[in-house]
Amino acid sequence: MKTPDRQTKFVIVILILASLFPLWAAWHRLDQYPNDDTFITLTFAKNLAHGNGFVFNQPPATSGATSPLWTMLVAGVSILLPFVSIVTIAIMMSAFFWVGIAWVIFIFRRSLDMSDWQAAVVALSLTAFGWVFFLGMEAYLFAFLLVISAALFFRKNHFWAGITSGLLFLTRGEGFLFFLVLTFFFLVTERKRLRKLEPAGVRQISSLILGFMLPAVTWGLYSWRTFGVILPNTLAVKIMQAKTGFITPFYNRFLHEWILSWGFGVNVPFSDFPQILFWWALAITGLVFMIAYKRKWLVFPIWICAYIAGYSILGVAGYPWYELPVLFVLLILSAQGINAILEIVKRLPPPVHQHVKTALAVMIVFIFLGALVTRTTKVISRDLNDYRRGPYTELGDWFKQNSSPDQTIAYVEIGYLGFITDNRLIDLEGLTTPDIVPHLMEGDAGWGFWHYRPDFFIDSNSVRKATKDSIIGNAEFQQLYRPVYTQPFLDYGDIIVYRKIS
Repeated sequence: MKTPDRQTKFVIVILILASLFPLWAAWHRLDQYPNDDTFITLTFAKNLAHGNGFVFNQPPATSGATSPLWTMLVAGVSILLPFVSIVTIAIMMSAFFWVGIAWVIFIFRRSLDMSDWQAAVVALSLTAFGWVFFLGMEAYLFAFLLVISAALFFRKNHFWAGITSGLLFLTRGEGFLFFLVLTFFFLVTERKRLRKLEPAGVRQISSLILGFMLPAVTWGLYSWRTFGVILPNTLAVKIMQAKTGFITPFYNRFLHEWILSWGFGVNVPFSDFPQILFWWALAITGLVFMIAYKRKWLVFPIWICAYIAGYSILGVAGYPWYELPVLFVLLILSAQGINAILEIVKRLPPPVHQHVKTALAVMIVFIFLGALVTRTTKVISRDLNDYRRGPYTELGDWFKQNSSPDQTIAYVEIGYLGFITDNRLIDLEGLTTPDIVPHLMEGDAGWGFWHYRPDFFIDSNSVRKATKDSIIGNAEFQQLYRPVYTQPFLDYGDIIVYRKIS
């Protein structure tokens, strides 16, 4: 094995130091809980770890877990470490995957046509501009599998690239698009071999497809047998929410919010207008650099274009975490923009080369240090808790003391309640109660409530007006239910719990 030279050792030291930031940020994040949606997945993980299967506290089993793989990983570690909180496990695991992305890029740098420094620039970009608020979600597992799938593919480990692509699909459904991009890339680059039916080419594409099918088909069969569907309920729910006007559609947010502000917001040292232009210029430079010299890396912008097109055509709701894949690819593009500038500097005459190289090194250090300092300051100074943590934790504790697990609760934000209590939650938005979704699509916002007639109904400003009107506005509700608990909901009015009269 070749001994690393001085430059490689220096890069390794830098990456080791940079790797401490995600772990420190996650450690600091442990006392500041994730958002309510994260706790939907963690509730499934809780029940899976307790041996109850994919249930949301009570049967029947449902495919409401957006990310089956993330749910199973968190549950598996929870079984091995029962003395550790599931929240802690999820946050720390996502931080380790965040760190892992940088090391995959560095370890596979030769397969990805990268020098030590080029790999370091990309790795540091993805480390410095991280998403601390979304630790605990599956975002970093998805990004990790995205990178390692590409790395294995270009190392010609096609079977294992297929396996990781299949796991990517089990993390989020859009992972299937990346498998299609890798397959397309292979068909284009190896078209001559495939036309001649050369055994090596046929074997490689067959290995890629077989590798993908093993995890994807295995889960698909289990999901169909257990839930009656293959894909999680998430897609149908998010389409319904956009169609009914409850959430702004993805394409609207992408065109009118995210793309106009570059999408980085708090993830860059400064967010004023000149800085936005700087990052866009860097990203465009990186794309040109990829097209000219680093064509393997084009799998990422091709995939993100397919992702944006797919979500826009389907009319999915524009939740903030749907922006994260776009940010991830933009970071790769901007990092490759820096690498393009480094390549230009290398071609300058020696005296000029040295001065420009020094100035460029200072600029790169400024960017990464500025990002890390800014991120560190924000992690220390900002309260990263979901604003609903306090009210929903108090609400969950009330239900633990005033209800039994066999009693049902109907509400629209069920993450914290599901995680804290053992009650069955009737999700009036349909994620964990999928038979409600078709009725919501037809405009019947109250069907789920009147079909299940739960023991408790929670009213707050989070409940749609149409849902309130069809439930509380119904004369039968006034006869069957009585308010039993009222709690302030920050500056958003009150949370009122109604209980069914026996």
